[in-house]
Amino acid sequence: LTGDSQLEIVLSSTAAVLEGSVTGADGKPAGEAGIVVAPVAGGLPARTGNADAGGNFYFANLPPGQYRVAAWDAASPEAGDPPESLGPFGSAVKAVTLGAGGHDKVQLTVTPALK
Repeated sequence: LTGDSQLEIVLSSTAAVLEGSVTGADGKPAGEAGIVVAPVAGGLPARTGNADAGGNFYFANLPPGQYRVAAWDAASPEAGDPPESLGPFGSAVKAVTLGAGGHDKVQLTVTPALK
């Protein structure tokens, strides 16, 4: 690390896990689809990643709370975007509540590129 930035390390036994799978409109696995897990409460950044070749994804070490989850094939949201920026994804956004130490699974359908 360089500069005068701060590094905060938080250890917790209450972290949660969210995993799932993504399919396209055709029902086939959507490999490499973009995924965003956005906390509803402010103050925490969204987590972004990609599904694997089989359309599966896994996010560990999430703080307990409420999240909005979406998958896309293009025009990805940025990790720093606020949760309300998922509005254009409409009905494809899934609401998930993760409890302390929880492990939840969700099935998503890819949202086509935003115009």
